[in-house]
Amino acid sequence: HYLDSGPDLQLTSETLQNAIYNSIEENYGEFGLGHVLGRVKIIYLALLSGTALIRVPADFEKQSRVSLSSLVVVNSKRCVLNVIHVGGTIRSCQKQLVK
Repeated sequence: HYLDSGPDLQLTSETLQNAIYNSIEENYGEFGLGHVLGRVKIIYLALLSGTALIRVPADFEKQSRVSLSSLVVVNSKRCVLNVIHVGGTIRSCQKQLVK
């Protein structure tokens, strides 16, 4: 969710994905970015509820969580990203979103 205002209706999956890549590069350098480049995918993005379903490589899950937690600006707006569920399949994550 955004700290300064309501939801950013201009946010796109591509913008969020690029912000995640930038955060991974800041935290883990070119090696970390090279490991996940092309492997991070925004499956679902709901702007009004501030919810996203993001697929990351299983072997980079902990590093991805750190990168998401350290991401404080998306689309030139201050924000907070919280990981609410980590699952082995997209389906298990979708079920958690419904709850």
